[in-house]
Formats: sequence, structure tokens, C-alpha cells
Amino acid sequence: MMEKFVNIDTIADLHHYYNYGSPRHPLITIIDLKAVKTRNRGVEDAFYRLGLYTVVFKKFKGELRYGRSTYDFQDGSLMFAAPNQVLSPSENTIIEEGWFLAFHPDLLYGSLLGKNIGSYSFFKYDVNEALHISDAERKTLEESIQKIKMEYSQNMDKHTQGLIVSNLELMLQYCDRFYNRQFLTRSKVNNDFVQQFEDLLQNYFEADDLADKGLPEVKYFAEQLICPPIIYPIC
Repeated sequence: MMEKFVNIDTIADLHHYYNYGSPRHPLITIIDLKAVKTRNRGVEDAFYRLGLYTVVFKKFKGELRYGRSTYDFQDGSLMFAAPNQVLSPSENTIIEEGWFLAFHPDLLYGSLLGKNIGSYSFFKYDVNEALHISDAERKTLEESIQKIKMEYSQNMDKHTQGLIVSNLELMLQYCDRFYNRQFLTRSKVNNDFVQQFEDLLQNYFEADDLADKGLPEVKYFAEQLICPPIIYPIC
């Protein structure tokens, strides 16, 4: 069975999909997800291929646990996609709060960010988890979001594009910092997991009944260890 695809190649296409009126700028937009009531599906059960860079923030409830530890990133998550990646929208996600930043590659033409955009690893396919941010980190990012929105919402002049791109680059640099923080946190959790395994192994071989039990099996450790859950992005 051939998959169904809907192409969203422009900012105008994205606004049409979200029933969000006419865009104020042809190459960049910020959509308030709380204000989105309905979406133009186009094709039911379709996959969507965007010709845009996208950064989506969503607020979710609950805590995030890695192994035995709880981390204070429940204030929201960021998901990223580069042009021509394929997305499948979620039908059951209840959006408590969020925004959708999208920009066309042409916005970056001739800029330093245009040359360096490939260095931001979170836009790549192989990054399979969302960026979980604290409330303070969200406020930092939204300072840039508000400045970008202010620039494209007023009358454009010779400074407009440069200021938009500068604020966009600043926001992405903060995202890069926050991603590094998240992977350092994940590294600590993984190290805790390895330490837990080594402790179990040592205790097993030091036990008095080792001769009766024999060598340990994989099943034994699988039952004893608490594995960190894999967190996948929710689009």
C-alpha cells in the first residue's frame, strides 16, 4: 500500500494547514498552538513533508524519570525538524500550551546562520528524542521568539531580516546549550545504570551460595536492573 503524503512547502501552506489566517512574513512565522481550533487535513491518515525548518514547543503534564532519578523538565518539550523530513501528526495530543516556529531556508540566504545551520544536530534524523526544558529555559527562548515576532509583524525595513536572523541564531544557540545539558544528564543516568550493573555482578560473585547457583544468566540481571526509559518525541 502506497503511503499518502501532503507537502507543505511554504509558510502560506503551513498557515492554511492550521487555519491560521494569512502570514505576516513569507519566510518565517510563529503559530500559537492554543489558538489553533481545527486543521485542514487535506488527506486523511497522511504523512506530512515540510519544506521548512521547524521548532515546536509543547507543554505537557507529569514528570520525566530517567532510571531512579526525577528531573525538573516537566515544563515543556521542544521538537525540531529540518526541511523534507516526514512527520505524522498526533491526533490525541491535548495541547496545554505551545508555539510552532517555522522558517523557510531562503530566510537564511547569504547569512552566517545559513552556512552553519547544519551544525545544529537537533535538526537531524538521528536525534530521536525531544529537548525537555525547564520553565526558566523556556522563558529564555521565548525572549527571542517575541523579538522575532515583533520584527516580522511591523513594517519591514533594511534591518528587518538581519534582526530576525540574529534572534533566530541566538535562540538556536540556546537550544544547542540546553541539548548539551540534556545529554550530559543522560550520560550521568547511563553511568548510574552501569554502576548498578557492576554492583549486582560483584554482589553475585561474593555471595556464599555461588557454588550452588553457578554462573549468572542474562535473565537474572534483566529482572534486577531498573533500566532508564527511552523518551521519544511527540509531534
